[in-house]
Amino acid sequence: MVKFMSELDLLEIIKKEIEKYKVDIEKNTKISILGEDKILKEELQKIFGLDENALKILIITLEIDELVALSQGSYINFKTQKIIESVLEGKEIFLIEEGIKWRAYKLAPSKLIQKYLSCEEELKRYNIKILKKINCIERLKGEDKKEFFSKKLLTLRDIKEIHQKNKNVIIIDEKVFVTDSALDYMKENNINLIKR
Repeated sequence: MVKFMSELDLLEIIKKEIEKYKVDIEKNTKISILGEDKILKEELQKIFGLDENALKILIITLEIDELVALSQGSYINFKTQKIIESVLEGKEIFLIEEGIKWRAYKLAPSKLIQKYLSCEEELKRYNIKILKKINCIERLKGEDKKEFFSKKLLTLRDIKEIHQKNKNVIIIDEKVFVTDSALDYMKENNINLIKR
């Protein structure tokens, strides 16, 4: 004897599945922000909910002493403690490259620059992703298939390097010249080119 499901039972199953889906979406649409950048914070608030316990952490600014402490796996203040604990909890952590304070000094000695770059490399080993401010919203939304290209000439070699990073959309300025071989490669590999 075959038992049929009533409409109410079916609706209840669908409702439970939708609730699970909503919970997953809510977890992925919240973010915790460390540091100050009023404009960026306002843009992020339009897209994400702000929550101190979110699974994604965005570090907008990082002082030199904080960078060094984090690279050594320790903390010196509340912000670095939260970052270390988030690393230990396996949260997704992003750091804005332009917010790393040592980068504002253009005349720093090369040895010091190498020291700070090695600290940044250590953070990358802890799975902290360093990204440019211009791509941070797309990256946080999971739309990191785009590559912003800023040189004056886009060549086949550039396209191949971008494609190896699993990018399928390249955004360029209107003034950028694109070689014919690069255009051919993009057509063959379904890579989209957007001029701004």
